[in-house]
Amino acid sequence: MEKRFVWQTASPESQGMSATKLDALRDTLADRGTKTFLVIRHDKIVYEWYAPDYNSTKRHYTASLAKTLVGGTSLMLALNDGRIAVDDPAWEYIPAWKDHPKKSKITIRHLAWKQLSAAISHQILSLISLQWTITQIVQMR
Repeated sequence: MEKRFVWQTASPESQGMSATKLDALRDTLADRGTKTFLVIRHDKIVYEWYAPDYNSTKRHYTASLAKTLVGGTSLMLALNDGRIAVDDPAWEYIPAWKDHPKKSKITIRHLAWKQLSAAISHQILSLISLQWTITQIVQMR
């Protein structure tokens, strides 16, 4: 019989985090328009908050944020596993670029940087917000 994973809950303090700091972070995120906030540590839900009219069963629109997370995570895993290197020419993975005078010079590093430096883009603003949130959570230890 297959064992099914069930989320456990724990207090922030039991996982080395501060409920007071998480409350402050929640308030900051809410002021920025965040509708949900979930913190998981050691496979335990330590903090869960929803704005009015939101809950754990309501579907949330993530669009560009999901693309950024999937792309960034995939790149990180491929780099970690040695399947790709940041200075590889992109044409190794997009053969149609091999003989192009400009595209043949683009590396994986260029593509990754372009994604991170696209300023003003909703996708990038979402990523920056996520990175800011993660930094805040890490500092709560």
